Amino acid sequence: MISVQATIVNSRGLHARPAAKLAKLAARYNSSTTLYKGKRKADAKSVAALLMLAASEGTNLKIIIEGADEKEAATAVLELIASGFSDDAVPNNPQQPEAITENSNSDKLQMHKVSGIGIGNAVVNGRAHIHSLGATEVARYRIEKQQQAAEIKRYETALALVRSDFELLLQQITEMPGAAEIKPFIDLHLMLLADAEFSSKPQSLIRSRSINAEWALKERVEIISDNFRRLKDAYLRERQRDIEQVMNRLIAAMAINTNHSRTPITTGEKAILIAADLDPADVIQINRLGYKGFITESGGGNSHTAILARSMNIPALIGARGVLACLQHNSTVLLDTQRQIAIINPDSANIKKHKQAHKKDSVKRRHKSSGKGVLTKDKQQITLTTNIELPDETTAAINSGADGIGLFRSEFLFMHRCDLPSEDEQFEIYRTVLSAMHPLPVVIRTLDIGGDKMPEHADAIPIGANPALGVRAIRYCLAMPDLFMTQLRALLRAAAIHDNLRILLPMLAHPQELQRSIALLEVAKEQLRVTQEIDVAMPPVGAMIEVPAAVFIMRALAKQLNFFSIGTNDLIQYIMAADRNDETLTSLCDPMHPAVLQMLALIVENAKRTNLPVNLCGELASDVELTPLMLGLGLRQLSMHPVAIEQVRGQIKQTNCQTMHTITRRVLQAQDPASAREILKEGMRQQGQ
Repeated sequence: MISVQATIVNSRGLHARPAAKLAKLAARYNSSTTLYKGKRKADAKSVAALLMLAASEGTNLKIIIEGADEKEAATAVLELIASGFSDDAVPNNPQQPEAITENSNSDKLQMHKVSGIGIGNAVVNGRAHIHSLGATEVARYRIEKQQQAAEIKRYETALALVRSDFELLLQQITEMPGAAEIKPFIDLHLMLLADAEFSSKPQSLIRSRSINAEWALKERVEIISDNFRRLKDAYLRERQRDIEQVMNRLIAAMAINTNHSRTPITTGEKAILIAADLDPADVIQINRLGYKGFITESGGGNSHTAILARSMNIPALIGARGVLACLQHNSTVLLDTQRQIAIINPDSANIKKHKQAHKKDSVKRRHKSSGKGVLTKDKQQITLTTNIELPDETTAAINSGADGIGLFRSEFLFMHRCDLPSEDEQFEIYRTVLSAMHPLPVVIRTLDIGGDKMPEHADAIPIGANPALGVRAIRYCLAMPDLFMTQLRALLRAAAIHDNLRILLPMLAHPQELQRSIALLEVAKEQLRVTQEIDVAMPPVGAMIEVPAAVFIMRALAKQLNFFSIGTNDLIQYIMAADRNDETLTSLCDPMHPAVLQMLALIVENAKRTNLPVNLCGELASDVELTPLMLGLGLRQLSMHPVAIEQVRGQIKQTNCQTMHTITRRVLQAQDPASAREILKEGMRQQGQ
């Protein structure tokens, strides 16, 4: 038996995703692993038990590991906890406001206004589609002993049905942009289904007390929920909803063909879905079925439903208490997420007023930055741009008040289709995005396929056994010159109309790759002049620094370039030789690893020597806790998801770059990620950062 101590270091504590990671890790070993928080204890292989432990940041845990492979298990568990579970920071959200309902008797249909927590930045209106979750209360009755086997079978069938639904959903989301962000939410619910709290314990209650399956399940969940309700941490308290959402799905599955069954979400037809509550799987369906947005009576800004809606850019109002009592199916609904209200049965004047106000606000936000950036405490100007994958996301970029688009991942125009987009199709898309953002800059990355991005037509040439290290990105484009030239001509045609285009070349590792790319650009430019009489000036061209080799040839590359961008997602995985899509290697892909930090410092230094600007892209740019460190490294341009802009902007305003430069020099001396984090945290505390 091994007994060890560990401290929870990640800011959100042992919430759903860290709990799922720990449970997966513990399940790999034969040894039993038990966590103790005071008098409470939890089996590390049970997600539900770990959530009930309610271990927030700073919690000291006693861990007892016993079994044949206890040493290996102890090492792995301690490393995972010490790494902070490689947990992504979740943006802070405002506290849930009091629900406000206002009535107006001026119309034949009574008008109501209900408040909640707004997700996104939109004003949409449509018909209400009420989604029934089934009864919150369940029937409770005794069964005969000879009925126990049949009742257990009924419960097992429900488990299998819900599991099958989730597994099907996992297959469906692989075709959706951002699938890597969505998958963990479904994985968590699948793990909860396999947890003893949902699998074996309700069945034990059926046997020991001869009660129906719904009653047995409800009783187990009520015990868990009571523990969560007593938590002080609002974020951890919100994890109760994950438990209840899985329970609701199981109850609905057991109630098929009865009046209590869960109504399936059907096609949205541009409606607004209204429900007492929704789980992450519902949110994914809402997105796929074309709903304009959704409203729930319950939930908070930290719920997984809210987090997923935010990441998928779905307008929503969470925790709008009383909304279901105000409307009927097909009632007209106006949803204003910025003002955090929904109006039921609005008149035409109200709809017009809110849409005009939103349009004015959008114009203000669009011109709020206009390339001026945001100033730090010591008056350093920082440029904040956004990353997008699809043209429709341009609106979110504008609404974020960003200084432009720092990365348009053009490969998503090639995904999930059996044919290639034509030159005209690409031209129209690029032109539309450039027009919407003008005069702010738009950086469009040329086709970057391979690794985790494989379109239907990618088998035109062999990409190698390991796509991440094979023929991908610029290598693929240079091997397929006709495909590459089509995209380059489309880009140049768009640049002939709008002067805010910047072209970014991905995965450069050799000067010859850049020389060949520039040569093809010149050929495309000449083709347009001769065949279409389009004379276009060459737009600025940049290189994505995401291969370690590129870091050491930046001076050579700079001779033909106008800017650099750092692709941290790939750069980190190549530095660490660890596939970032492999969950077992997540802890290795740590941006605070000394090798990563020193590489970033070297890139910034090389960019200064070439006198070219450098932009930080990837998930690291969105990590608000590390924003001061990035500024301390000397970075002055950051590009991120639109939803992260506002919080990063707020952090920048509170940061003194000169002070952070001093702290960063000490961080760069750290020998491991944990030490680097401690030095950063202590330095910022001392300097009041």
